[in-house]
Amino acid sequence: QAQRMRAFLAVARGSCDTPMFLECIYRSSAAPAAPVLLAAKGVTFDSGGLCLKDCKMMMDNRGSMAGAAVVLAALKIIATLKLPINVSAVIPICENMVSGQCMKVGDVVKALNGLSIEIENTDMEGRLMMADALVYGQTLFKPAMVIDVATFTQGVLMATGGGAFGCFSNSEKAWRAVQAAGVVTGDRPWRFPLWNYFHKQITNDPAVDLRNKGSGHGTPCLGAAFLKNFVCCDWVHMDITGVGKVTEWGAVPYLQPRRMSGRPARTLAQLLHQLAACSANHATQDQQPTPCAANA
Repeated sequence: QAQRMRAFLAVARGSCDTPMFLECIYRSSAAPAAPVLLAAKGVTFDSGGLCLKDCKMMMDNRGSMAGAAVVLAALKIIATLKLPINVSAVIPICENMVSGQCMKVGDVVKALNGLSIEIENTDMEGRLMMADALVYGQTLFKPAMVIDVATFTQGVLMATGGGAFGCFSNSEKAWRAVQAAGVVTGDRPWRFPLWNYFHKQITNDPAVDLRNKGSGHGTPCLGAAFLKNFVCCDWVHMDITGVGKVTEWGAVPYLQPRRMSGRPARTLAQLLHQLAACSANHATQDQQPTPCAANA
């Protein structure tokens, strides 16, 4: 409440359990540059709220904290490897439950950056949580790049059949880096569009700035279009529904069937490794004298 994270608290207030907001920082003395900001959704149980999920879907939705698990695993990897990179992480953690205090369809909340959001579907709580987390993290850490990881929409699972995680980016260079990381680890990223077409479908109510559901059917693209309003630098959004929860279709050999997969933690760690190497190369080039300076 002191941080004015009203969108996050709108989700959390339905549960008796106290919400948490986790900040993790990894710093390397060899990397003086601005950090990479990681943000992740940490819903420890997702009932759907008043827009209640069916029982079968609830069985898997203890895994709605998969994004948080992926980010924490990647942080552990880079700390173990002592990579020369600065990384900060912000993770809102709560349950999305039904109660007399839970958010209702039609409620309007104000995000940390002042944008008003109409809650059209209480089962799209991730948008609300991530909005405040992204604004808070960028304000505090002034990152060079933002990467968010979340089980965001069933639309990604329907589109890829669990064969890839959805990826959105406002930077071609960042997308190419994710692709390269996936080649090394075996995780398949699949890029979805960030067209203005989808932005219009969540901003077409003159009474509010944003709608958390929107008008169209492209739910992965609508979710990414929503988050885009809360980032102001190079950004990658990973929608890991279909790969981050229970392992089923065509699991890679080292994963046990019917267990939470932890994917794509290896890919995120590999991506950070590549970014660290790129920063180190640029630093080395900056330190080398120019031909004119050498001749002088």
